[in-house]
Amino acid sequence: CFNVPATVARGIHLAVPGTLEVDMASDLAETMSKMLSKWTRQNINVLTPQPYTDLAAGIETLKAEERPGIAIFVFEDSDPAAYYTVANELKNWRVKRITVHQLESSHRAYVRFKNEKDRDGRPHKAVRNWRSFVEMCALDVLQRMDCVPYRPAGGMKYDAHLAIDVGHDRRFYAVSLLICRATDKQPHFLIDSVVEVKADAKKETINEVHLKNSILKLFRKAKRVRFDPLTSLFVIRDGRECGHELEGIESAKLDLVKEGFLAANVQVDLVDFHKQSLKGIRLWDCADGHVQNVMEGTYVLLGSRDAVLTNTGCLTLNQGTAGPVLLSARTDGLVLSNALGDVHTSSHLNWSSPGRAQSLPLELKRTDEQLESRTSQEIKRIR
Repeated sequence: CFNVPATVARGIHLAVPGTLEVDMASDLAETMSKMLSKWTRQNINVLTPQPYTDLAAGIETLKAEERPGIAIFVFEDSDPAAYYTVANELKNWRVKRITVHQLESSHRAYVRFKNEKDRDGRPHKAVRNWRSFVEMCALDVLQRMDCVPYRPAGGMKYDAHLAIDVGHDRRFYAVSLLICRATDKQPHFLIDSVVEVKADAKKETINEVHLKNSILKLFRKAKRVRFDPLTSLFVIRDGRECGHELEGIESAKLDLVKEGFLAANVQVDLVDFHKQSLKGIRLWDCADGHVQNVMEGTYVLLGSRDAVLTNTGCLTLNQGTAGPVLLSARTDGLVLSNALGDVHTSSHLNWSSPGRAQSLPLELKRTDEQLESRTSQEIKRIR
């Protein structure tokens, strides 16, 4: 890992159904402990599995701990509400949820072929699939530990990115902050987000006063012993900036300058970010009679204020077509190439699955995840 907090959790709780095979839970704990310890260079231990009789008992067992921490919760997938119940009841915990079906399907094949090799002398495919499954789970846990697996070596064009996103049901909105700049500045790398209730669920727009307060809250969370003022800020609004949101951003900017988070001459640029379009836009590379997906990072300018960008492409996409995103400049003087370069660089911070390209920049990926998690906590069980 590029960075591991000094206060990183050394013990990860593991809650499993009492009906789960003991060896299965033990193998999961052992393999994940080795991976996390290797990545962090710390002695990270997934604790002895805690079997529970039913979902409520498993949740109460974790609640009985002295303080909330990080937990891996394995649950039966026969109850469709279980996924949301765990999220709702363990709000103060950082939980990685795994279904019994996911675990059993990978582990049983692993046990059967763990001592066999393929024709090339490599471990059997079932063994590789088991390790891949545990690795994906461990990568999620690693991010819940606030570890930074890797970052761009040279920083980005902007000192920080601020992403603003509204949930699909318009009941919540999220604000995410990504700082990535030279290592002699503090903080030189940081990712954090907040989720708030929207005042009006009937409209897409966010109340400007609430938006301002959320931005200030997020920056204050990021403050440590030292915070060198940011000289540039790139604001990404998922969808279309509307209403009086720009006034809220400008008002927050003035307060952030007063509090020392932003330099007096800070450059603030705003773009609308569109993940989808009514008409399916695609980019193709046509050469020597062959048509294929364009390379990752290819973009097409649509005038001086709009551009289509592909963060996935021919090098990492095995099937299907690369779905591009659209950026629309909302402030004058914005250099589109800088904005496009930063969005593409941020999309490489794909810590959950490093072997694949990601279409969204990290800051927007975080807002999506946070909004999905918050929505799942609010879902009511239908009997």
